[in-house]
Amino acid sequence: MRSFLLSILLATFCLGCKEESADAKVGNTDFKVAIDVIVEKDDSFALYYTTDGTIDFFSRPAIWQELKGSDQQQRIEFVIPGKIIPTQLRFDLGLKPDQPDVYFKRIAMEYNGRSFSAAGMDVFKYVQPDKHQCLADFSTGKITANIKDGKRLTPAIYPNQDALSKEIEKLTKP
Repeated sequence: MRSFLLSILLATFCLGCKEESADAKVGNTDFKVAIDVIVEKDDSFALYYTTDGTIDFFSRPAIWQELKGSDQQQRIEFVIPGKIIPTQLRFDLGLKPDQPDVYFKRIAMEYNGRSFSAAGMDVFKYVQPDKHQCLADFSTGKITANIKDGKRLTPAIYPNQDALSKEIEKLTKP
């Protein structure tokens, strides 16, 4: 009898672990966003996102990433945790007042085994510079911060709403 109860307890425990493991895998599906940039000086970059289709990016905190400066192209990866699915994305490209031009070379997104990326001039089919903050040379990806009252503004890259949201929907549809 003792052996029988121990077997049932062991079987229940093993099945329970398998079920929990499967749930954990589903629950830990993260939406990943990466950008490839050339940034000469160490700086901080941010990803803002919305989940309601709007571009009201200040209703959620940003996801910040530090980056070491280099004259080589680098990837910055952002992870939107849990089961949060963004509908729009915005990038802030560096806070340092002495940061030279930044080159925005590629955008990539990944979710649940599906991926999307755009590089070169195609990037600007999905995102655009906030003209109040910066200017972009679409042929090279060069982002030049605007200067206001002698101070460098933080370059902000906003979504081309329809194009970007369609790509996000392709990644996240069941």
